[in-house]
Amino acid sequence: FGCLTAENAESAIEILAKSDVMVAIVDIRLPGISGDEFIKKVFHLYPKLSYIIHTGSMEFELDSELIQIGISNDLIFTKPIEDMHKFSITIKSLINKHNG
Repeated sequence: FGCLTAENAESAIEILAKSDVMVAIVDIRLPGISGDEFIKKVFHLYPKLSYIIHTGSMEFELDSELIQIGISNDLIFTKPIEDMHKFSITIKSLINKHNG
């Protein structure tokens, strides 16, 4: 996979404006805008973008707005990722959905 990184949500929004991104892997605890708020904001700008949540929070739960965006529990990966194969398969599936 090609990968772009951002230090915070605001930088990620700038990257999305300049790049063709299919899947965003988003941490929930970010400096500035939180990861869940980033997803909610970006969804309106790029509705075809897919998301994977990658968090160290074992207590994180999806709210109704994230569920409406299309994020389900199988798109949440806790740190550290124990099954990279499942993570890779999930990314490929989201890319295929984007291209489909």
